[in-house]
Amino acid sequence: MKNIIQQASAASEPQSPVNPNDLPAVIRAHLRNLDMMAVDNIDSDEVLQRKMDEKLNSKKFLLMIDDVWCDGEDHAHNWDTLLRCLSKCSLGSKILVTSQTNDAPRKMGAAAENIYVLEELEEDDFLELFIHHAFERRLDRDPTAAKIVGLCLQDKLQVRYWTETAEKDWSDDKTKALMWSYQHLPAHLRRCFAYLNLYPKGYKFKDLEVFQFWMAQGFIKPAEQDVRMEDVGSQYLKELVSRFYVQSHGSYYTLHELLYDLAEKVTCDDCLKIEGNHQKKIPATIRHLCVPASKLKINEEEICKLKKLRTLIVTGGEESVASKGKVATGIFKSLKRLRVLRIKSARSIPKCLDNFISLRYLEPPVVPDIGKLTSLQGLEIFQVRKEKGYELEQLQNLNELRGRLRIDSLENVESKESAIAANLKEKKYLDMLQLVWRDGEDNVNSNLDVEILEGLQLPPNLTSLILDGYRGRSCPSWPEHQTSDIQELTLERCRMLEELPPMEQLYPSCRSLELCNLSKLKALHTLPPSLRKLTILITPALTFVTKEDLWMSQELKASIKQVMRNRMQKWFPRQNQEDLVPEGREMRDFLVTMNGSDDDASSPGHTSIPADIDRWLRLHEQKMELIYSRRNEAKLLLPSTLTELWLEECSITNRALSACLQNLTSLTTLSLGDVRTITRLPSEDVLGKLTSLQAIILRGCWAVTSLGGITSLPHLKELYLSGCPCLDSKAAFLPPSLESTDFLCCANVDDILANADLPRLSRLTITQCHMRTASLQFGNLPSLHSLRVGHCPGLSFSVDVQELHSLEFLILQNCTNLQAVMNLPKSLRSLVIRGCPILEKQSVKSDSGVHMLGGIPVEQ
Repeated sequence: MKNIIQQASAASEPQSPVNPNDLPAVIRAHLRNLDMMAVDNIDSDEVLQRKMDEKLNSKKFLLMIDDVWCDGEDHAHNWDTLLRCLSKCSLGSKILVTSQTNDAPRKMGAAAENIYVLEELEEDDFLELFIHHAFERRLDRDPTAAKIVGLCLQDKLQVRYWTETAEKDWSDDKTKALMWSYQHLPAHLRRCFAYLNLYPKGYKFKDLEVFQFWMAQGFIKPAEQDVRMEDVGSQYLKELVSRFYVQSHGSYYTLHELLYDLAEKVTCDDCLKIEGNHQKKIPATIRHLCVPASKLKINEEEICKLKKLRTLIVTGGEESVASKGKVATGIFKSLKRLRVLRIKSARSIPKCLDNFISLRYLEPPVVPDIGKLTSLQGLEIFQVRKEKGYELEQLQNLNELRGRLRIDSLENVESKESAIAANLKEKKYLDMLQLVWRDGEDNVNSNLDVEILEGLQLPPNLTSLILDGYRGRSCPSWPEHQTSDIQELTLERCRMLEELPPMEQLYPSCRSLELCNLSKLKALHTLPPSLRKLTILITPALTFVTKEDLWMSQELKASIKQVMRNRMQKWFPRQNQEDLVPEGREMRDFLVTMNGSDDDASSPGHTSIPADIDRWLRLHEQKMELIYSRRNEAKLLLPSTLTELWLEECSITNRALSACLQNLTSLTTLSLGDVRTITRLPSEDVLGKLTSLQAIILRGCWAVTSLGGITSLPHLKELYLSGCPCLDSKAAFLPPSLESTDFLCCANVDDILANADLPRLSRLTITQCHMRTASLQFGNLPSLHSLRVGHCPGLSFSVDVQELHSLEFLILQNCTNLQAVMNLPKSLRSLVIRGCPILEKQSVKSDSGVHMLGGIPVEQ
């Protein structure tokens, strides 16, 4: 549903699962992520249509919907709902639909002349694809079959085997070739692939999810005893991907449509999926069943007879299951051999756990007395309640739990004894543990939280630990053997935490450390010796300063304090003034923390939340004075193994930043966000040593005036500058190695680019930037491929692209005063002009109805 509306924001994939057959719900889920559209209160198709009408408001859009199927009873209503919601569009809007069936476009209302049937691959193209894998031709020119069968032949190079295969004719049924290849798979891969038939067509599944299902059914068989099942499952999945039975999309996986047909054929006796309006007879041999909640009543008698059922997946959501409560309870009581029970979107299930002695995977996990399920392997969330059956002690005998476990609402635990009774130290198959406290009262007993955390006793093979909302003032004193293998550590919302334990001793194997929203943390003394990634976010009391800073003269301190006063009032963009209020509150809290009391902060000069820039600047200068008046230095000592450094909303001086970067020869990414204490990047002597650095991100660094020795970075490819209004164009020379650059809310960008020598730069974006002149010209950018300029009202004369000989994509958006775009190169393939009324009037409409400017078609 991306790009439904022509907006700067785009709808992303919905964060919570939705029923794909409920199109209004799908639309709401995607639109909920649009910044400028509130959809939380949409509870009917009518309200949804009204909201869409308001948002579209005669705008033109392109909507692309991939792989459409129209085989359900509600599809006609769904498409009617979608089209009605899009009725207020501008003339010229388009909907592009792809489908593997001939009837889907017709059912959606497409005219016959607008339906295009893709032809088969030409023989030469098909042969080129197939020869790449194994040199075979008789597969009805299907590319998926070519890859799968070709790879199978590649493993057996005997002449007789190839000759026998060449005599087979699969042209009348594509799945025959796939079945032949499937039969040559190892037995363990056949079982694992066949089980995926339970997923609906187009379903995106995660690796851990499918591992847990395979483990629950006993499909994963490690060759050696000390090998983790998850590692073996990962190898199985990689083999299926390499053989083209599963498609990898990075963070998720899918099955090709043709392979669903194969999976149905090979699992017809023991695996069944009921979808849409199709009513299927359920054979008594079925072991794995996926059924909508709305079909539970219809199929109740048949399901109750499935005494060998191992998997039951119920789709349809919480309300559907709740409305069939008695039916569900009756079914569950009869299924005593069930190993996987999954009810999508439901919050709880009927209480009948005495029958689930073999259950290994349960979703949802909210069920009383879950401790009885001693065979349980998959339980991602356990929520503690002050109710019988939901105590932390329920975890005591669940020692088969694997993978990830999140223990939620730990504020409901009342004693250290309860934490000890959870028996986490016996859960040797867990590798990720997340411990969460919800926000509670301010007067909590922080000592009790420390005792509870110590009592939990970490699992022995833990590699990832997250503490979220912990309210203790210090970290627990876990034995070193419990923390020595942890590779990822996150401390989040631990607002009472004032100090960290000796990291190099307790976490010697830690590769990633994230400290987020630790409002009282003042110092970071040591770090793990093998750290690769360090993230420090929203730690306003954390300050890094060197001895040299403390010894600086008053004149030099004053010049640093007043950097923004000298520049910011002139260049500070209006859209960022709204940030001054929360910034003022944070600085007030910082002053209170540094002074140790509220006395000084109670004066008007300290507590007033600024309503204008001048008052904010005075508060900022007070903060800088406190930082440079410290008695002791506080360096950020980083291990040489570090590859990523992310600092946001903390205080670090120029010298402290230079000192911490000195020896980071492996550093690839440096990100500084909302760090108001930095006035310049380190010098060439420091940055020149960062030979691996490829990306620099400066966001909201209002005081930065100079990019220091950035030109000495030999391999810097990406530079992102956002909210740097004080940057001096005379001190902003860019390294020639750059390939991608973004300027957002910066000053004098026209001066920076006019003299730039960037032979490798291929992508450039300029948004909401101040221009010293009314025109935009470019220096030596011979490789620039894409240029976007947006929301720059000060750009009132022209954009001259004469020297951009490789430019293919040019987007000019919301530059309301721009009068001309000059010297369009012949290389230009796409020209987009929106929200530039003067330019739009200059375009000429051709006989074909296309707007042209300088001989280039214009998209408006």
